[in-house]
Amino acid sequence: MKKYIILRFVVLLTMAGSLSAQPTPVEIRLATSSSGGQYNKLGWILKNRVAAKYQSTIKIAIDSSRGSIDNALWLGNNDVQIAFIQEDIASYFKNGQYMFQAERYDNLKVIAMLKNSEKIHVFLPIGSTVQSIYDLRGKNVAVGARKSGTAFNSDAILKAYGLDSTQCNYKFLSIAATKAALRNKQVDAAFFTANDEAPFINEIKRVGFPMLAISAERVPHIRTSYPKLFPDSILTFDKKDTIPTLGVNTLLIARKDVPKHVAYKIARTIFSTSLPGDSLHNEFRYYDGKDDLHAGAKIFYKEMGAYHLELSDWIVKILMMGIPVLVIGFLLVYWKRVRNMYRWNIYFRLTIILLMFFLVGTFGTYYFERDVNENFNNFIGSFWTTIIYLFVGFEGSNPITIGGKISSLFILIGSVGVLGSVAGNFAALFLKEKGDKIPMDSRDHIVICYWNSRGDDIVRELRHSEHGMKAAIYILCEREINEAGLRKKKDKEGIRYY
Repeated sequence: MKKYIILRFVVLLTMAGSLSAQPTPVEIRLATSSSGGQYNKLGWILKNRVAAKYQSTIKIAIDSSRGSIDNALWLGNNDVQIAFIQEDIASYFKNGQYMFQAERYDNLKVIAMLKNSEKIHVFLPIGSTVQSIYDLRGKNVAVGARKSGTAFNSDAILKAYGLDSTQCNYKFLSIAATKAALRNKQVDAAFFTANDEAPFINEIKRVGFPMLAISAERVPHIRTSYPKLFPDSILTFDKKDTIPTLGVNTLLIARKDVPKHVAYKIARTIFSTSLPGDSLHNEFRYYDGKDDLHAGAKIFYKEMGAYHLELSDWIVKILMMGIPVLVIGFLLVYWKRVRNMYRWNIYFRLTIILLMFFLVGTFGTYYFERDVNENFNNFIGSFWTTIIYLFVGFEGSNPITIGGKISSLFILIGSVGVLGSVAGNFAALFLKEKGDKIPMDSRDHIVICYWNSRGDDIVRELRHSEHGMKAAIYILCEREINEAGLRKKKDKEGIRYY
């Protein structure tokens, strides 16, 4: 019989899994770069990888942009929820500096950092006589698209050399337009902030456009105002020489209100083993700025050992390891006693069955909800959510899938049974405390629980009934009663108060 009961439980859970509803996926917009740019390509790879693993729970849409400033503003306006942004631009946006003084937004959180830094490239047309950035005074300079990281970086570099838009003729051009302007000698210099291995950078190097260096003596002055820029170098196309320059890191940033389970799954997708021909895994590294890490990414980092465990994490680990050890140890020591209690004590057996209902329900909600509901994205979280459900219900943590809802019925059965048993035991203790005072050899008696103004009428009616006429009456009451005065009344004879 027991085997059939267990089999029915398994069949029910299997049916729940097969009937699991496809929940509405969380829609996320990802801001990348200009169409065909490196981060636009990475964005599409990330979108496809997430779709392959979590297509029923996360849907990513790609938005092309002019660059980091656009991406930051879109994040602040919630036009997008995730974006590639240069670290310096993200810092200025968070702290309300430079172009963001009126648009400060401090709810940006990091998911990952790109492995290779962005480097500031300054190219010249073939045959140019310019020898230094100082020589660009009065020249046409392509500084990147408006509201791009390149435009901001080029302005910062030119100002460090005593130049700005009044001493140079700024040309705000896309990557394609800048390459064409270089080729046709329509500009005297062109700035790019890009990965040294970006295809369009290699293409420009291959043609043979010369590069300008950012002199070492200007670097400290630049970093005083722009600390996120750091000394770096660029390899020439033949990889025989290096050109001194400045670099900046690029971050994959999310709004703080992006659900934890979404940020967790994106981080997990990025750092999981790459597929054949997939460059995603090799493009990213763990972010080391711990304070700005998204809560969902932090969970994944801890699992991978890339983030230090906090006190709460150690407590959970100790409990996770300690409680099973204690339970197993107890069973080993008292196995015969436990087995006998289960065999002969109906209450103990019922408690074990109800606890099994509770545990099966907890595991079921975790299994079915972990990919769609951040309240159940790990087993410990599921356990605490179901503990809360015991007392106040799920409230804002309602299961989404049919499997999760069916599993919650197991929790309901177990919780009602367990709490009912506890309440029943308390009631039994109360009655036992009162009952111990009633004579054990008493027969043909009537017990009245609680006494109030209607007590006289009840006793009078009992005394006029055939059975109550001669029966002893015991009254259980908490408050004090004038017992001596009541007994003087004729119809109160044979009554005892406890």
